Amino acid sequence: MAAYSSVEDIEIYEAEAFSVILLCVGDSRFMDNSIVLEIGALVRRFPKVPVIVQAELCGLQQILGVLQQGARGYLPGNAGISVCIEAISMALAGGVFVAAENLNDIQRIFGARRHQSKRLEMFTRREHQVIDVLRQGKANKTIAYALGLAPNTVKVHMRNILRKVRATNRAEAIYKINALFEEIS
Repeated sequence: MAAYSSVEDIEIYEAEAFSVILLCVGDSRFMDNSIVLEIGALVRRFPKVPVIVQAELCGLQQILGVLQQGARGYLPGNAGISVCIEAISMALAGGVFVAAENLNDIQRIFGARRHQSKRLEMFTRREHQVIDVLRQGKANKTIAYALGLAPNTVKVHMRNILRKVRATNRAEAIYKINALFEEIS
């Protein structure tokens, strides 16, 4: 076991000297995201050595960034020695370790995105096209002309859209659709 004060100090040594790298990062280092790039460089420098990052107040974006750079784990700063050993064991076995508290956040975010995308899937491709023009405040005849449809076909699509968003009129439908699209972006 050896301790180094920076990523640069670690990079001086040969990869064979390490079985795992546990990198403890100060909170301020994550503010400018430069450490995420340094971790990526470290992973590329020692491709056969798992890199695990430990940081105190790391946001979810930073955690995902570190994992995307190839780190094999993330530990919160308050992780006990047994959790550190578990993370090291998992990384050495080829897995990726994320503390349970962070994993719950990640699952919640991806679950919400999956739910939102399913809500958009309730519309057909043509209904999406009608919605795009409808959100510009256009009338049915203008929508029909823009999409090369008959006005009665647009009315059918509008009826289906109103039903799907549970709206009673165009204005309410536009409001609900805009809210739906804002949630996703």
